[in-house]
Amino acid sequence: MTAPISPETDLLRVEDLRVYFDTRRFGTVKAVDGVSISLGEGESLGIVGESGSGKTVTALTILRLEPKPARIVGGHIWFRGEDLAQKSQREMRRLRGSEMSMVLQDPMTSLNPSFSIGNQVGESITLHKGLKRDSLQDKIIEALDLVRIPSSSTRSNDFPHQLSGGMRQRVVGAIALSSEPRLLIADEPTTSLDVTIQSQYLQLMTEIQQETRVGLIFITHDLGIVAKVCDKVAVMYAGRVVEQGPVIDLFERPAHPYTTGLLNCLPRLEQVDKLAQIEGQPPDPANFPVGCRFAPRCPKAKDICLEQYPEETPAGENHTVSCWFPES
Repeated sequence: MTAPISPETDLLRVEDLRVYFDTRRFGTVKAVDGVSISLGEGESLGIVGESGSGKTVTALTILRLEPKPARIVGGHIWFRGEDLAQKSQREMRRLRGSEMSMVLQDPMTSLNPSFSIGNQVGESITLHKGLKRDSLQDKIIEALDLVRIPSSSTRSNDFPHQLSGGMRQRVVGAIALSSEPRLLIADEPTTSLDVTIQSQYLQLMTEIQQETRVGLIFITHDLGIVAKVCDKVAVMYAGRVVEQGPVIDLFERPAHPYTTGLLNCLPRLEQVDKLAQIEGQPPDPANFPVGCRFAPRCPKAKDICLEQYPEETPAGENHTVSCWFPES
């Protein structure tokens, strides 16, 4: 049961989004097949799921950067009351970078090794804010200070190869935040970082959000990260959101067997046996089963699960699940 569209109160509301890839070899691939999520100003939403669940395609489509040959088959992307699914690429270029930004998981794909980091942060500010000379330099230093780059006025002259992986990821964050966007999407930005630097980066993201009130979408496969950063979480499986709700509710009272399986995979200090795992593989997105897409891997599956996809139903306050036999 999808909540009604309320673009007046939500910073972002994605409604029944469907993004398909038309391929010669595999036919139509349903990468995103009916996703509905919402995000308020200053809120943080974690999107979690296995590789191939549709997390990144959803994020790229919100920015209207869906990769070719993807096409939006249906749905709405409400951002501050405007439907981005209906906008042209020319209109979207005015929003990307200024109103909404994205941080990717590998900073070296976002940074040019031939230019200093100050130069690259300044390029974004010049493009979206029109600042020059002293005003531009002040804004560059301000952006680097925001992401806690030490000795920012000096380090702005450094090149990407002179920085550690954690510092490069902070620079990418500075570029994304330099034009003071209302929405920031972070696509697994801690993947290439070691555990200590990862923890520092997550703390930094939390502090920046508190300071700027930016709406944050954090994409990851790790529910442990979601617990540290996010207010609410959407669990994706095979192109759909199977459960979503407040982080505390989802951790304490998971309703979908897939969510329970993901939580069981988290390592615990008292655990002495090998880590639990979800048996089987996600379905082929070019040939999804008729019923629940998790049914072939689900220990609770019955005949109806194989025949009909379950509707979204309440599992608590602001907590919904798509399952015929949810956890009590």
